[in-house]
Amino acid sequence: MLAESYALKGLYNEALAHVEKARTQSGDDLRPLAHAGWIHGLAGNRSGATAVAQELEELSRRRYVPPFLVALVYTGLKDNAKALDWLESALAQRDLLLTTLMVDPRFEPLRSEPRFKAVLEKMGFPSSY
Repeated sequence: MLAESYALKGLYNEALAHVEKARTQSGDDLRPLAHAGWIHGLAGNRSGATAVAQELEELSRRRYVPPFLVALVYTGLKDNAKALDWLESALAQRDLLLTTLMVDPRFEPLRSEPRFKAVLEKMGFPSSY
């Protein structure tokens, strides 16, 4: 959460330092990896973010990877189409992480997208607030 807070303030080096610490302590939890990809994308490090997205996609062929996490990375990369593809997949799979989507500030760049609004509506959330 500290890494996310730093990232949302534009303090990417601090955010990455905290997310890397979380990665070393998290075992096989994929959330710190996804956060690292999201932060790299926000910071303009496309190659770093793309590498994380590819790693998560490859892992998803061998084990369960919450689609929400892949969508997060693509949101950081400003690739709205892929982010929305993964959010729609998360909805189809009933990804528990979607429960925060309506208020999650990391997905602010997608709020005006009709597909984003459709995901919220299918979840029973209002499409605008």
